[in-house]
Amino acid sequence: MKGKVTKFEILRRGAGLSVDQLAKKTGLARPTIYRIESGGIESVNVNTLKKCAEAIGCSIVDFLV
Repeated sequence: MKGKVTKFEILRRGAGLSVDQLAKKTGLARPTIYRIESGGIESVNVNTLKKCAEAIGCSIVDFLV
């Protein structure tokens, strides 16, 4: 059973990116993207969030609101 959809996932999907595509654009591993989306990482490095935001086309703040 799938868990709650996070703001991160909503933004990623809204940008039309799959997890694989986001991983390639950011240089992050797919499991890292999955863990960020699922809340499996409690504290995400700001540089990681910046890479994701740039690839998605949003601001880091968008992940929080």
